Amino acid sequence: MNDSVVEAVSNKAELTDEQKAILGKAPAGSKLYLVDVRVRDGNGPVRHLAGRVILVE
Repeated sequence: MNDSVVEAVSNKAELTDEQKAILGKAPAGSKLYLVDVRVRDGNGPVRHLAGRVILVE
């Protein structure tokens, strides 16, 4: 089995009102963030940035 794990929340930044308007599908009053997702091998170094996701709180 692969020991890679996905780590999240680095460079968390709240979206602008314009970005929220473009998305338009989040519940009213929710906070949206762009979050970098990194892949790490076990406790080793980060291998690569897997992408960015939108976190809704």
